[in-house]
Amino acid sequence: MRSFFDRPRLQSELAQLTEESSRPDFWNDPQNAQTVLRRLAALKDQTERLEKLEKELTELGELEQLFGRGDDPAAQKELAEHIAKTERDLEALEERAMFRSPEDMRPAILSIHPGAGGVESCDWAAMLFRMYTRYIELQGLAYRVLDYQPNEEAGIKEATLEVTGDYAYGLLKSEMGVHRLVR
Repeated sequence: MRSFFDRPRLQSELAQLTEESSRPDFWNDPQNAQTVLRRLAALKDQTERLEKLEKELTELGELEQLFGRGDDPAAQKELAEHIAKTERDLEALEERAMFRSPEDMRPAILSIHPGAGGVESCDWAAMLFRMYTRYIELQGLAYRVLDYQPNEEAGIKEATLEVTGDYAYGLLKSEMGVHRLVR
């Protein structure tokens, strides 16, 4: 059975890319070198997160043995908090493991344009701008406003953001339905 966390596959690819990056002619093709280094960084991040999650699961098992059947409410609360944190870490690891294409690791350009509909459409575009920027911040990504044109009455006529950070394009593509990669 294969999973996102196929450790032997991850370690094999990590070793292969590490070997490739140490070759003397590695930087002869800078574009390929950048792609290899991005993938190498992503694999290292994924394996480190996987190792951390395995340690958390071991700790969770030990805590469950110690406090799982007791009547101490404080211990039960600590155990529940640890379980919730481990679940969040697992979900984050699963999400990042789904991003496999080279584009998913790249920065993204997000443009917001109101459609036909006058002031209401411009107001809706402003709401989308606030929603997207908040989502970007919550994901730990950074953004820079490249263009922002407010409407005279309410809302915006247009806004363009450059989004940077780990898996910026992949996160926007999967969560917001961004469909076009701007190179």
